[in-house]
Amino acid sequence: MQPCMYFIPLVVFITIQLVYYTWLLLDRDTYIQEQLELSWETTYHSDHNALKDVQDHWQCQGFYSLLDRAAYVDDTVMRPCFPVLAKKLGSTIFVWGIGLWVIKLIQAIGLLACYALYIYISDTLDSNQPLAQEPDDLLIILCDDNTTDVTFEKSSSTSFIK
Repeated sequence: MQPCMYFIPLVVFITIQLVYYTWLLLDRDTYIQEQLELSWETTYHSDHNALKDVQDHWQCQGFYSLLDRAAYVDDTVMRPCFPVLAKKLGSTIFVWGIGLWVIKLIQAIGLLACYALYIYISDTLDSNQPLAQEPDDLLIILCDDNTTDVTFEKSSSTSFIK
């Protein structure tokens, strides 16, 4: 398999990611809701103490309803956490989403630039042209160690003598 064949799946994969992420960010409210729900679900299964801290700090209970994945049940708390978290943290979550989108875009552009450079270099090497041209005439500068005199000689030879 030629090395350039590795670029094609990478370009396709990153392009799909970029299009999918762009599509997600088009609906701000749904994006925020999905990110908060994913974070709540992950935390619910891994760290109940963190959810207790969230519920205590924001004076809420559960995610969508009072009993939806609540860390603990408190009869004095009467509001779910999602509306509070969406209002307080939604803008920050969306800004982070835009930042990640920009990083994905830079990644895609960088990969395409590397691919273009690879094609250019492989075409240059395949054309059997030397990468550097040899000069017709060389200018040799001779310096004597004991004097400050400099002698210039023209040579048509491409070999150097030390």
